[in-house]
Amino acid sequence: MFREEWREDIFYYLVSSLLIQVLTYLTLAPSNFVIENQDLGVVRAWVRALPWIVQLGAIMLLTRPSANGSLEFGFSSWNARGHYFGIFGAAQPEPGGWRFRQDMNSADPKQRCEAIIARLPDGGYSFSVTPAGQCESSGGYGAAPLPNDKFLFPARAREGTMPPLRPASLQVRCRM
Repeated sequence: MFREEWREDIFYYLVSSLLIQVLTYLTLAPSNFVIENQDLGVVRAWVRALPWIVQLGAIMLLTRPSANGSLEFGFSSWNARGHYFGIFGAAQPEPGGWRFRQDMNSADPKQRCEAIIARLPDGGYSFSVTPAGQCESSGGYGAAPLPNDKFLFPARAREGTMPPLRPASLQVRCRM
């Protein structure tokens, strides 16, 4: 009934599927416990009461121009309700800035993502999503910014350049 390598099959199943599910559960368990057992309204009110300059630190835009004119970027933010939103990729050049498009042909409108990044006169950047691609799948419910609302990142807020993206460094290697 079993093939000769059935022990190896079970090992691969345990490592590649079951172990990942257990680790995912263990990673999410503390946050799920806090969300279910604590009133986060107090925390959210505390964040809203912080000075705007401190709240500004909770929004981050990383950029790095590429040789072909595209702009590698990463954008992450926490809104006043405590919801996280984040996208990253390579935006293509267009007049006035760059446009990022992902899954625009998806049947599910929540999967469509289109963002516009523009250069500000002082050398900073503005970031916004469009009505055509609101990037709702890039965050929890109500986490995506409203279409055409601009996040401004003045040049004086810039700290340096974005480190190189290294997809290979994100890979997990297993030895047997």
